Amino acid sequence: MDRTKRRDRNALYEEVDKDEDDATTKVKSRVESVARIPVPFQKNIVSKAVSFLFGNPVKIVTPLIQVEELRVLNAIRS
Repeated sequence: MDRTKRRDRNALYEEVDKDEDDATTKVKSRVESVARIPVPFQKNIVSKAVSFLFGNPVKIVTPLIQVEELRVLNAIRS
């Protein structure tokens, strides 16, 4: 929300002046305000850390058909 860290930007635009016979374009600039949205990143980080600490462990379930699959499953579990 600090205007010194996230400043408004200068936007260029064309303005067409139509006279009787010819049309001229001029490039002008104006100041446009940027989006300053406060986001509570600290709260998001803490909630994700808590879910990793107190969440249920992942269970790997697979129908074992061959011996190689059993070896791979044991390698993943250890």
